[in-house]
Parts: sequence; C-alpha cells; structure tokens
Amino acid sequence: MLHPNLLSYLLDFQQKENPENLTLLYKQGVYGCIVQEISNILSLIGKEPFWGLDSDKDANRHLLSIGNYQSIGSSRLTYRMISILLSSVIFKANDVSTTTLIKEFQPGDTWLTDEHINFLRLMLDQKRVRPPSGKILTLSDKTIISDTFFYTMLQTDSHTAINWLETLLIRHNLYNANKCTAEEILFPVNLSYGHWILIYVDYYNRVFYPINPYRPTNPSPSEIHIARHIITEICISFLGEEPNFTTGDIPEKNGKPAFCLRPPTCIQSLPVQNEGESINCGVYTIIYMLIYSISYRNLPDMYIGAFLPNSVHELRILILSWMLRGEIFFPKSNASINIQH
Repeated sequence: MLHPNLLSYLLDFQQKENPENLTLLYKQGVYGCIVQEISNILSLIGKEPFWGLDSDKDANRHLLSIGNYQSIGSSRLTYRMISILLSSVIFKANDVSTTTLIKEFQPGDTWLTDEHINFLRLMLDQKRVRPPSGKILTLSDKTIISDTFFYTMLQTDSHTAINWLETLLIRHNLYNANKCTAEEILFPVNLSYGHWILIYVDYYNRVFYPINPYRPTNPSPSEIHIARHIITEICISFLGEEPNFTTGDIPEKNGKPAFCLRPPTCIQSLPVQNEGESINCGVYTIIYMLIYSISYRNLPDMYIGAFLPNSVHELRILILSWMLRGEIFFPKSNASINIQH
C-alpha cells in the first residue's frame, strides 16, 4: 500500500491540467518543472514509500496501480524501472529542481528493459497520447505494436507467437475471416547482444525496414534477416504461403505475397543514437514506436519527433514522466521553444 502523501501527490500529477505547460530543459544538464515533479515524487518514495513492507523487497514492488493506471493492463511501474531511467541522466548542477535527484542517482550503465518498452507499448495501444499544444494528432487504428517477447518466442515456439499476434489483431478488429487487415505492425526486438531495434512492417503496402538506433537508414544483413523471418512466419500463418522478397518497386498485391525493403516516411528525421550512448537504444526504440504509431496519413506534416527534446537525457526524464502520469504528452523544451520561435 502506498503512503497517503505519495498517493495524493501521484494522483495530483496524473490529474494536472495542461501538462504541456510544464518545462523540460537542457543546459549543461537536465532541469525544469518536470524534473521538479519527479524529484518531489522520489523524495516521498524515499521517506515512506510503503506501509509494512520489507525494504529489501521494495525495489520490485508495484509502485503504481492507481488513477490512470487502473486500465493500463498488467504492467506496473516499479522503483527499479524508475532507477534505471534516472541513473544515467546528467542533471544540471545547482538547480532547485535537481538537488534530490543528483544526490540519489549517479550516471551508470543502465539499459532500458522489456518492462519499459512494454509499458509504453500498452500506453500507445490504448492511445494514451495528448497532442502537442494547438495540434491535431491521430493515432492509426490499423497500426499495432508487438510485445517484446514476440521475436524470442517466434524462434522457439512459432505457433504460440503467431497465436498471440492473432489474438492482438482480433482485439483490435484487425483479423477477420482469417485475414489480417492491419496496415502497419511494429516489432521491438532485442538482439542477442542486448541492443534494441524496431522492425517496421507496412503490411498493407508490403514493405518493411529494420530500424537500428545507431544507423536508422542503414540496416545490416542480420537485421534484414530477422525482419524477413518475422514476415515469412506471418505470411505462412495468415496467407498460407511463404512470401517473395524483392528490391526496387513496391510489389503488386495480386499473386504470391511479396515484400520490399524500403524505409518508412521520415526515416531521415529520426533521432540517432551516438556510438558513445550504448545504454540508450531502448530510449530511441520507444521514440520510434511513438513516431510510427501516428497515422501515416499525418506524416510528414505531423512528424511528432519535432515536438520532442533533443537530448537523450531529456528523453529519459520525459519517458518517466509519461509512465508516472499514464499519458504521453509534449512539454515545453529547448526544441519546442525553438520551433515556436
């Protein structure tokens, strides 16, 4: 059970009107109103996070099952997940918003886990997205995001993996009369060496593209192989035959299914992971999931990446604020201020 002071503050943060007016800024480190909100929450957790629980077990306990979280599914935000997001953030020194967090979290090697990615996947699945101020934002009803376990399961038990995907499609009314009617399917995949990428499949137009945060416009042969494996299993299950893979023009939809390697819209605009940021692949994969959950009919005119912060440190804080609030929103940042000017 949460301490009442913490419970009250969390509910207040979840219900705060106009969260886009909060600031998230970067100048020699992260600071701003959102950092202050997170700092206040962490201060309360540090004082009395629970009633009657063993402190050694607190890190993996569910922190949030209230307010906006009541219908988000089985995922819950834990202190361990919060710690992972914050422990590699550089905070601006000598700012009132960062005092507590600088003391508690030192930069370290902390990769985002499948828990973080699946949490954001569920938020996108339920369209918990607040448009940028003054903008109209449409999330596609025909785009779905796979669970992070899908590709791992596909390699060992393809029947179970495909059944799970079919169930997801049915829940979204995208599987009728043994036919998949999804337009786009996104697959977050963790490679064998612990690196997150996103496999983008435009099922409607029969094109696909693996997006590696290090080099979004240049997928490797092994990443292309993973994408082909996923598509092949889907076509065998949903269409009854293996697909052809072509290069060049988008294939015709009649005859044997064929898929073409082709980058999605706005690929050149995606944020790129620097070589020295080995721990941030999950951050970028989450952002790619958000960008390509937007209806492609809104792209490129509504490229949501333009409303996101520039630094990965801000992105980590922003992702945590989304998780704490149970809603994706776009606060004032250095990037948004530049856009407005």
